[in-house]
Amino acid sequence: MNSKNIAFGVITNYVNSLSPYLEFIKNANKYGHKISTFIISYSHNYNKKIVNKLSKHVNIQLIKMNNDPEFKERLNQVGLGKKSIKILTESKTFSNYNMIPYGKRRNNILVNALLLKPRIDYLISVDTDVKPYLLINKKGDFQEIDFIKRHLDHLKNPEVVITTSDYSGYYIIPSMKYKGLRQFLIGMEKEDVYPILANDKTLVTASPSDHNIKKTDKILGGNHAIKLDAFDHLPPYFSVTYMYKGKLVLGRGEDTLMGMEIPQRKMKILDIDTKIFHNTFSNFPVKPSIHNPEVQTRFYIACLGWLGRNSFLNWYLQQTGKINYQEFKARKEKQKENLTIGSIKLASFLDNRRFAHLPLALDAAYIQLEGMIEEYRKINYAWKELKEKVTERRFKDESSTG
Repeated sequence: MNSKNIAFGVITNYVNSLSPYLEFIKNANKYGHKISTFIISYSHNYNKKIVNKLSKHVNIQLIKMNNDPEFKERLNQVGLGKKSIKILTESKTFSNYNMIPYGKRRNNILVNALLLKPRIDYLISVDTDVKPYLLINKKGDFQEIDFIKRHLDHLKNPEVVITTSDYSGYYIIPSMKYKGLRQFLIGMEKEDVYPILANDKTLVTASPSDHNIKKTDKILGGNHAIKLDAFDHLPPYFSVTYMYKGKLVLGRGEDTLMGMEIPQRKMKILDIDTKIFHNTFSNFPVKPSIHNPEVQTRFYIACLGWLGRNSFLNWYLQQTGKINYQEFKARKEKQKENLTIGSIKLASFLDNRRFAHLPLALDAAYIQLEGMIEEYRKINYAWKELKEKVTERRFKDESSTG
């Protein structure tokens, strides 16, 4: 497997720290894996000294989201049309709100990996707040693992397109228990996590011997690897945006549809049970408190993002025949009814009135659903053309070397 070309990909606003890039580079070197390229797709700025230090260890490719002429030119050389290039590389939300949807960010990485020469075989995506080791106990002890091997061992399976796993560390929603929590979570379509929150089980640990490998339709953005030879089976990443109280909201779950569509195409996504550490609140081992104002803000922003994702997802399920129109309406009503009850009680529990208004955000997301659908159709138009052009180029490359 070490003879294969491996690329890492990270999305970020700023490149101003050696972490976590250097940890993953050193982890790969320690276990004998050669990284061909480390692709960093950034939106705002980068520190030249940091990039130069990283470049001493591995080839670094910086991609400036929304404004990278070289990226556009490479797409032009592949033969992609101007309309598709614009859809893939530009975002009005950045010029207007200084924000870029998560789906468009991850597509920057994936598209660049597909265009690199020599050809990249495996793209491993991580986030800036994860590390290549496991949190092995509640005392805060860690153990390093052969992170790349964990993914590549399972990608050898011809039917496996993506490998992924959850995280160790604190869950994104802190522990809490109040009358109305269950209704709130139903309204957020996260009722499965009720026992985790209510029973204070939000700290996840892992063991190097964990080996519960299973099929899944859930991809974790900061811990997944893609076999690029199977790119023809890959849909694009996609996440929504919507306006609420005059501000842009970035929808979460940019890999949700990818997780659903790959199994539909008779290919597999595997959960490889490798829960790398996620420093969720940036101050581990401090236990997050839902009464901490900063934690509340992060939770609130996440809730807005989930509401945007859920409204589009319910439309998608109805559009693809997973549910009928009556069920689509019923889901929407169930969400609204439970969220109205649960959010008011949550606002009282936290003494934070903005949580009481989340049903209005849900309404806003559904009102703007048509705009989300339009963006989804645009990205699929561009993605279809991209795959055609990449296939043509690969065929020519193979013919010329054959």
